[in-house]
Amino acid sequence: FNIIKMMSASTKHYHLLRSLCKANQAILSQKLALLDVLTSNHGADRAAVLFSKVCPIAGASVGQHYRHSMDHLELAALVAASTPASSSIFTSPTTASITP
Repeated sequence: FNIIKMMSASTKHYHLLRSLCKANQAILSQKLALLDVLTSNHGADRAAVLFSKVCPIAGASVGQHYRHSMDHLELAALVAASTPASSSIFTSPTTASITP
């Protein structure tokens, strides 16, 4: 029974990591598309200025937001990769949620 439970946890771990990778890949693709659009519409030099210009409403630049969102991707990947398959996040019948 323990072997089956461990295999089930390992399968859940694999699917979680796979889903996380797919989600991160999609988000990274959007980030690259943003850079491509900025560069193609404004040229590399002007895109760099726009990327680093601070928005008075948000109090941060596109680049700062971009970097901050990358921190979230990195943290999610690190947590998922370092969580053992036997963790309750994979063996619990309820869906786990990660809060910042």
